[in-house]
Amino acid sequence: MQPAEIIAALEAPTDDRRPVMRSLREDAPADALAAALAAAEAPHTRQLLADLLGFQAAPEGVPALISALGDAQSGVRSSAADALGKVFLAHPDAPGRDAAGAALLARWRMEERTPVKHMLAAALGATRHEPALEMLREAAEDDDAGLRDSARWALDRF
Repeated sequence: MQPAEIIAALEAPTDDRRPVMRSLREDAPADALAAALAAAEAPHTRQLLADLLGFQAAPEGVPALISALGDAQSGVRSSAADALGKVFLAHPDAPGRDAAGAALLARWRMEERTPVKHMLAAALGATRHEPALEMLREAAEDDDAGLRDSARWALDRF
């Protein structure tokens, strides 16, 4: 399956996208999903592609997911962080763990949206990125309960 075919399948009009997502999750190669993520123009499509890479938890998607952390759309950034967390929970020592951790921490430092920070914190825990420990400890005391819980969960992964 080619990236353009994946994008077309996700963008085709439908009342129920779940069958398409299920099919892509089971049949689309991770490298094709990653290439589609890099090529897709529509933010919702990019978000769905990041979700699919997370469902597959395939290390092959790590570079594309790291790039997606810089997306202009917060939903894409959140899905990319979530997917990176899933990859490194499933494959704790997969290649790209250090690069992913560094990218997640860099995104954390500039991220303004709290819901995205929830995902970034959890993903940092999955990567066990030690330079993030101080930030996670501070977030574990944050006033926002969701951020506090995500940071505490992340700290438990170390």
